Formats: sequence, structure tokens, C-alpha cells
Amino acid sequence: MASFASIQQAAPGTDGPPSSDAELGFACVTIDGVSWRAASWAGAGSAAATVAGHRGVISTDRCRLAGVACVLEREKFVSDCGRFAGLRFRVMNRGSEPIYLGELLAEAWRADASAVDADASLRVVRMARHKNDIPGVYWPGVVDTGHRHAAVDSAEYVGDDASAGDEGGGQDLSIYADPLVVLTGWDVNGVAQAVGVLGQTSHLTRLRVQADEGSDEAVAVDVVCELDQVRLEGGGDRATHWVFSYGSANAHEAIDTFAQLFEQQTGLAPRASLPAAPSVICSWYFYGRDFLEADLHHDLESYRTSPFPSDVFLIDNGWMDGFGSWQSGERFPSGMADAARRIGEAGLEPGIWTAPFLIQSDAEILSACPDLVARDRSGNPCVFPYSDPGMDYDYLVVDPTAPSAERYFTELYARLRAWGYRYHKIDFIRAPVSNPNIRFANPSMTRAEAYRRGLELVRRAVGEDGYLMACGGIYEAGLGLVDAQRVGSDVKGRWYEPDRSQAGYLVRIKQSVFRAWSRRWWHTDPDALQLRRRSEPFRGRDEFGHLSEGRLTDDEALTTVVLQYVTGGLICLSERIDAFDADRRAMLRHVIPSVNASARPIDLDQPVCPTMFLTRVTPGAPGLWPWWTLVVTNWEDRPASRDISVGDIAELTGVGGVLAFEMIEQRYLGQVSSNDTIRVDVPAHGARVLRLAPIDGQNVVLLGTDLHLSGGGVELSRFEVESDRVRGRLETPWRLPVMLTLARFEDGRFEPVVHSIEAGVTDFTIPL
Repeated sequence: MASFASIQQAAPGTDGPPSSDAELGFACVTIDGVSWRAASWAGAGSAAATVAGHRGVISTDRCRLAGVACVLEREKFVSDCGRFAGLRFRVMNRGSEPIYLGELLAEAWRADASAVDADASLRVVRMARHKNDIPGVYWPGVVDTGHRHAAVDSAEYVGDDASAGDEGGGQDLSIYADPLVVLTGWDVNGVAQAVGVLGQTSHLTRLRVQADEGSDEAVAVDVVCELDQVRLEGGGDRATHWVFSYGSANAHEAIDTFAQLFEQQTGLAPRASLPAAPSVICSWYFYGRDFLEADLHHDLESYRTSPFPSDVFLIDNGWMDGFGSWQSGERFPSGMADAARRIGEAGLEPGIWTAPFLIQSDAEILSACPDLVARDRSGNPCVFPYSDPGMDYDYLVVDPTAPSAERYFTELYARLRAWGYRYHKIDFIRAPVSNPNIRFANPSMTRAEAYRRGLELVRRAVGEDGYLMACGGIYEAGLGLVDAQRVGSDVKGRWYEPDRSQAGYLVRIKQSVFRAWSRRWWHTDPDALQLRRRSEPFRGRDEFGHLSEGRLTDDEALTTVVLQYVTGGLICLSERIDAFDADRRAMLRHVIPSVNASARPIDLDQPVCPTMFLTRVTPGAPGLWPWWTLVVTNWEDRPASRDISVGDIAELTGVGGVLAFEMIEQRYLGQVSSNDTIRVDVPAHGARVLRLAPIDGQNVVLLGTDLHLSGGGVELSRFEVESDRVRGRLETPWRLPVMLTLARFEDGRFEPVVHSIEAGVTDFTIPL
């Protein structure tokens, strides 16, 4: 098994600034603007230790950097079980004067030609730092859609229809990831190699994956620690995060292992008070900033007249007079306390949007607290590149380390609490980390540390009883502080963009499904459903036409609903409620309430986006055994038939047999085993959901309902099979008739039995 390579050593006496990138080797740190190469490592001993929950041995060696009063320490960890190898560096300032640390570069993992499985498909599964970046799979040496997705930095470009199979042609094929990459095909034993960064709070880290054509090595993974010119006092030291390399059976196991390692090493955990995932009505993805007090009143009255299950009404961007003052603006003349009261009277939790790390250059508070603004390395205010129709302000970045930052956040969220808001969407929170040239009032803090401090201050100001939905920040640094996390880019009510070179809806799906695993830490938010049918901008506001339009076909609209089910987190909707067509509104019954369990992408090798997603459903009814749902999609522009080989789904290996039921069309597909293939017809850009229930000697098996896509996971609280009947209880916020289907074993085969439950009925009995 490949593991951490030894750091390449230069010849003795060659410490000092490298003359070219080729000479950097893979032990290089920037100090006071000069890159220094480590050489002449000397052993400093070894000791037993526990890292990330695993016992092992740490061996330490050191290198004194000639020409600067610093020592670079390297720690290498090997677990007792032999599976995990770890690497960490420490810079020690042996002088009396402070120094400033820049980038630290080291080799983390390398596979040589002898380790490569010649018959394997070499691929890389990567995670990405920001919500607008695109995690996924790509193939080194091939420039196709997957590679272009991987090369995106905050989603400035990506098309859906890029051609596949183009050779790299000798160009630079380096790709960056954060915090994890999983490499398959580089081990003759079929082991998936993972490299992951166990931290995102001390500094930001990138993993650079290089596939060098023509070299003896197939691939190398370097770790790039971004220390941001942080100040290190004389006599002080600063360590990097541990980087772990380990083998796993597959990419899914590697991701699960990474999450466990991260939690064990950092000590961070999800918030203990995390409630069930809410359903949210959001103003932004219909109105944009053109959301007026009259619109709120109109939507609340429409909701009272024709309600549907929801928990929160979120007033998004546009309510305030400005970034920094955060008072009621001209769009809400009666004030935001009045708005919160009206939302509460409609039976919903008031929610509100803020951007705590952005402030206008003319904000009044800057007169009293000029230190709130972060500066760049030249001393100029840091400007956040924000563009929105009709907005012509300069937005400055708030410095979370400033002495007045705590007061600013405390006063802001105390005011919102006094108005009646407990649900908070905080946006553009990537502002303190997006500019690598930013400098903070506390020069000893990196961007990651400043970001974490800012979230801690906001969390404290919101209160433990508040709900914090993070949008646009880095991920692991929010663990334990946020209740929900956006996992994809902003949505639009159309499948393709007019310019096909721009990212369409499928990219949003890809982002969300590759991050659905983080549901273990918070409520994932794949962004809002836009289910309306609309071709004209609302009120003729062309600048917000991309928000108010609704050009999704019925099949595409249903696919966006299925995406919310797959991610298993909060459910968000944005509509002009009285113009919300009844058939589209009825789609919400499939996902509200949330199943609170994320799906696993099955076919990671798909060139643009996976097409199958498996969810294990643990039902609320004690009389039911767990089952699976398998979402099958079709990303093509024409209908397609999909043949699903049950034996290829690892979770079903060893299961004696399952009964398959298609949830969308309510169609019984029969009994299948691991040797069988299920054929599913899927419309263009559409989805079908198979409920796969194990038999395990049962004579009566629940096949599903026509209510929720889980097929009884959230809507049934009791299901008891007796000798001549089935008794159950339906508990749902939807006052709709429900069709329940079960299978009864008779004459050597299972036959479906359909039972209708009238709207409002809870207890039911089905004779056998």
C-alpha cells in the first residue's frame, strides 16, 4: 500500500531560497516573503501517541533553516494497525524577533509506476472548499467535463455539455481539493487511497493532485498549508493540521472514515440541540430584493387560505436599509418586528437574512468603530467582489478579530432577537477567507482562525436557542457552530442557461449530492425549490427575472424535489404562494417532512454527475424493518431505459431478496434477487424512486405509499401485521387521501394489495 513518501532531501548545505520551482522539493516554507527549502533532516526521536483516535508511533525529525533563525520540525505518524499514516509540520522561531509565515508545501502521497494497477481506471474523487466549487470525480490526463468541473475556482465557469475524452496534450493537469481526495486504481490490490486534512480551523489547506505525463510516477498529492503571512513571535511555534493517508475499500468508506478521523482529531461535533430538519419558505428565489411588506402580507394571507406544511418563513436579502446598520428599510415601513409578529400569527417561525461579515463603506458605525474593516497587505480596506442588480455600494469585509467585532455582532443579533427572529440565514460568510491578501487586527490569526472566531461570535450573539443556516462559507470550520449548511450554488428556475457554457441545474445537483454525506454534521441545504410555471419576470423586473421565472418541465420540477429527498436535510421553497399551481404544490408531499437521512451516490464514474442514489430508511413505526430507496435519474435530453443490476449495489449483497416498488408511478416491480436486473424507464432530466424492501421470511411486506418518497418512513407511526389484517397509524401534516400498498405472500408469490386512506384519517385496518 502506498503511504506518505519520504520528504525529498536536498544535498547538505543547500538550505536557502530556491532558485526555481523545480528546486523547491517537497519541504518548503515561506518566511518573511522568502521560500526556504528543508534539507539535512536530523532525527529527534520517536514516541507512542494517539492521533485522530488511533494509537501509533510518531517519529520526529528537524531541520535548521540556514539563513533564518527557524527550525522546521516534521512529525510522521504510523498507526499500530498499519492503516493510517500521518504528516504534520511545525515551524519554530528560535529568534527574538517576530517572523511572518507564508505557504508551507510538502509532499503527502505518491504512487509510483510499480504500484499502479494497469487494468484499472485511474480516477480521483475530490471534495471542494466553497459551495460554488464543484466536488466530484475526474480522470487524470483526460480533459473533459469532470476535469473542467474540478478546475473551477468558486464556479466562475462550468458547462454541462462539454465533450468528454479529450487528451490532456501535455498541459498542466494539476487539480486542487480541500479537505479530501480519494484515488482509485493506483493500488494493485484495489485499495482506494485517501488523503485528507484533519482540520480547517488553524489555517486553510489545499491538496494539490498532480498527474505528470511521461514521469515514472502516476500521481502525487502535495499538501499546501496557507499560513497567510501570520505573525509568529520570537520563541513561538506554529503547527499545521495533520494530513492523513489511508486505504479503504471504496470512496464511500474513505469519506466515512475521513469524517470520523476529523471528529476525533479536532474534538468538534454537531450541535447537541440540533432539531429535526425544518421546511422553509424563502422570499429570495422568487422576489429577489423586490420583496415588499405588501408581498409578505399577501403571501401570509394566501398561506392561511391554502396552507401546506411549513415551519419557517424566511425574509431574505433586501429587507434592511443597509449592510452595517441592519435596520428596517423602506420596503418594510411597519418595521421588522411587525413582520415577525405577522409571520408568527400565520403559524410559522420568523426567519431573517443577514451578511454579518460585509459592511457598506458609508455605514454609520464605521465612524465609531473604524477597526471593523479588514485591511489588505497594503493597508487598504478589503473589498468584497459582490454584484447584484441595482447595487452600487462598495462592500467591505468585517474583521472578526477587531476589538469592536464582538460588540457589533452582539448588538446586531440582540436587535433581531428583540424583533422576534430565531431563525437566521447568514450569507457571504466566505468574505474573510476569499482574499488571500487580507490582514486582520490580530496579526497572529490566519483566515481560518478569523473565520472560526467570527462564527463563534455570531453563534454566541444568536443564542443557543437560535437556528443558524450558513451560506457561502468553508465547511468543516463551522462544525459545532451552525445548524445547517448550504451544499450547492444558487438555483435558477431553468434546467439550462441561455448560454450553455454557464453552469446549469445539473451542476447544482452534482454539488449537493457529493456533499450530502455531511448531513451527519448539520442539516444540508441544497437551496430552494422553484416549482412555479412562469415565463415573465414578476412585476416586469427584468433584473430579477432569473429568480421569478419557472421554466422547468414537470419532470425537471419533480427531479428538483427528488434532490431535496436525496440530500436528506432541510426543505426550502420559494414561491408567490397564490400563484403556485396545485399540482406542483402537491409535489411537496413527497419530501415534507424531511427524511433526515442522506443518500449515497452509487455510480461515481459517471462523467458529469452520478445517476443513482441509495438511501437507507429507518422507519418511525416500530413494526417495520428498515429498507432502501434507490433514486434512478436520466440526465440526457431524451427518455432512457435504465437497467439496474441489484448485485452491483453493495448494501444489497447478501440480502435474500427484496420487493421493488416504484414510488413515482406507484408500480409494483416484483420480487428481485442479487442476480436480477430491474429495468426502469426514466424521462429526460427525470427521476424515478425505487423502494427496495427486504423480505426476510415475511408474509406481508409494506411496498410504500403515494405520500412521501421514503414510502412509509416518516408518515407511518404504527404498522402491525396480524393473522388476518394489518393495523396502522398514519401521522402526517398533509390532509390528503393516501394510497398505501403492501404485498401479501399467496400461492408462492407476493401480490400487491392497495388500500385507500381518506384525508384526515389516522388509524387504519387492512384485511388480509
